Amino acid sequence: MKNIYIDNTVSLWGTKNGEVHMELEDGTVLTWNAYNLMRDIPHIVPIVFDEVMYDKQEMQKAYKKLAKFIVK
Repeated sequence: MKNIYIDNTVSLWGTKNGEVHMELEDGTVLTWNAYNLMRDIPHIVPIVFDEVMYDKQEMQKAYKKLAKFIVK
């Protein structure tokens, strides 16, 4: 299995042929079958939301700890 890490995207577009394309910073273009991507989106969104909320909560914990340190 090949693992591609996507940190930032350059562009995202469709070509009216049933495909969705995403260009990465290194020039790699990922192509999805639009129908299959649409079927996957309801499963992808909760995973993404959970990851973002976890990061947000960890950041809040870190700032609370920093605030306690500052007011000592």
